[in-house]
Amino acid sequence: YIIVDEVSTTSSNIVSKVNDRQQQITGKYNKPIGILNVIMCDDLRQLPPARASEMF
Repeated sequence: YIIVDEVSTTSSNIVSKVNDRQQQITGKYNKPIGILNVIMCDDLRQLPPARASEMF
């Protein structure tokens, strides 16, 4: 499992890099996050990420 807390302050660029790395590790390039389970937690009404684009 990958657990991401404070997802509203996590930029889409970081999530993309995690996706790329997990696909590389698992060798499953055609599956999101290399077919691993991802749990994203947060209050989506919090502040946006600093100096980056929002994921949602």
